Amino acid sequence: MILILASASPQRRKLLSKAGFRFSIYPARVQETDADTIHYKQAQKLVQNLAVKKAMAIAKKFKNKNCVILGADTLVICNKKILGKPKNTAHARCMLESLSNRWQTVMTGLCLIKNPESKMKTACAKTKILFHQMDSKTISRHAQKNLDKSGSYAIQKMNDRLIKHIKGDLDNVIGLPIRVFKQVLKKMKINPNNFKK
Repeated sequence: MILILASASPQRRKLLSKAGFRFSIYPARVQETDADTIHYKQAQKLVQNLAVKKAMAIAKKFKNKNCVILGADTLVICNKKILGKPKNTAHARCMLESLSNRWQTVMTGLCLIKNPESKMKTACAKTKILFHQMDSKTISRHAQKNLDKSGSYAIQKMNDRLIKHIKGDLDNVIGLPIRVFKQVLKKMKINPNNFKK
């Protein structure tokens, strides 16, 4: 049995590797919904639907293989607004200004599909995080380099300078909630050791 990550995210790749998993990478190309058009109360549904779309797109290519496909998508919710990927640098700056010295929720939807049975389970992880007050220079730096990230930022470690407080799993903020991923495997009666290095 093989594990397939339906994502090109280097953060997700690193987290899976660090947790000791063997996997192949087949990035899914799916049309993402404009987060600005969705009410924040629909964020969990949105992020899970996107994870399902990604997993299903790759599952179709491996429908006769003995494998598990992992799809994931992450969104940030702050001040009753969903923050997806910024459209441009100006949009990224606005997002970061809204996150400065504020609590936010980072939400990652997961979808696992087991082939050849096409058995599917979904889950959602949530982490609350408070940023420090960001000055203009910090906002500009992050806005220019994180145009492909939800909320226009990338957290890599617990002592990241942006973080003031965190409630929940850091790996969810980085991009993939490993603890929740293992829980879903167990619910599907799949031994995580099947994919260990």
